[in-house]
Amino acid sequence: APRLRLLYEIVSERKERESAASKFLSTKSAFLMQGWAPAHACEKLQKRLRAASPSCEVEIRDALSDEQPPTLFHNHRFVAPFESVVANYSMPDPRGLDPTFIMAPFFACFFGMMVSDAGYGLIMAILIPLVIHLVKPKTGLKKMMWILTIGGVMTVFWGAMFDTWFGMSVMPMLINTLEQPLEMMGLCLGLGVLHLFAGLGVAAYMNIKRKKPLDALFDQFFWFALVCGLPMLALPATAGVGKVLAVVGALGILLTAGRAKPTLLKKLTGGLGALYGVTSWLSDILSYMRLFGMGLATGVIGMVINMLAGMILSKGIFGIAAGVAVLIVGHVFNAAVNILGAYVHACRLQYIEFFGKFYEEGGVPFRPLATNPRYIAIRPSGADGVEE
Repeated sequence: APRLRLLYEIVSERKERESAASKFLSTKSAFLMQGWAPAHACEKLQKRLRAASPSCEVEIRDALSDEQPPTLFHNHRFVAPFESVVANYSMPDPRGLDPTFIMAPFFACFFGMMVSDAGYGLIMAILIPLVIHLVKPKTGLKKMMWILTIGGVMTVFWGAMFDTWFGMSVMPMLINTLEQPLEMMGLCLGLGVLHLFAGLGVAAYMNIKRKKPLDALFDQFFWFALVCGLPMLALPATAGVGKVLAVVGALGILLTAGRAKPTLLKKLTGGLGALYGVTSWLSDILSYMRLFGMGLATGVIGMVINMLAGMILSKGIFGIAAGVAVLIVGHVFNAAVNILGAYVHACRLQYIEFFGKFYEEGGVPFRPLATNPRYIAIRPSGADGVEE
């Protein structure tokens, strides 16, 4: 079986090379090759081609307006693992904006709030990097594991803030989720508004960068004014300012949202339809209450596990063994279920609420000819060859 797997890898690579070579225009003495290359690698590529063949001609140009170049992520190594979250949704348009560096802090923060147990986070932050170092997983799994590691660090932070350590309370620091539910709800909704405003800010930045400042004013800043003004009406101290912001925002949306429509009537109906979208803003903001619900569930289940184990531990030597088993199995199950749920719901908040404000999809991933083994792992350093 090992020899057949190695043979499979060799034959697969030869097949891919021949398939790529068949796409060249060639004669007996020359060939023409055209392809995409990352902008930051063009100079190096040019030097390597001329070193391999000094007589070759290399022409490098930008993509034409009617061409669709592939998309290649290019982020800092601490942000790069979150590229998989974006790619699982859809590759960004190459002429748009890669949201990974903006999304990553929010994703990690929301993940930590939903797991919310500092003990679980501490184990994740220590154990997962150790597994990565020993097992050396492939790229996709490795990115996922680093996401969970960063999420574990944020879980330690939020667990300490909520004073939850394996379902136990040590020393309250910020908010007691059981005794201060209103404060916790306010924190979740506040972070949600900040997240949504970040999405609007990205959309405004993209419009300004494309030399469309009026679109940024009409489509983003009027919504900033309306969404900020409405809650300010509830407080007497800010009601005056809130009224001005709400009126300016509402009138601005009403008069400009349908500006692309051909007739005056359609422009007004388009504005009314867009203004009705304030209800979707309300549902988007309320979606962040899942941060409270998920975090509360983790803590309460952990407390119940501890209570059950405490009742069993007092029943003699067999009770001690059973109680320890309940603690280990219960907390492992609680951690696994809530880590999975936190990942899924953190993705959902990015895909539905955040990306919906600005994201331009439709890109095709940049996939150069490269070694992509299925049954073997090629170690970049510290290995003499290949390993299964």
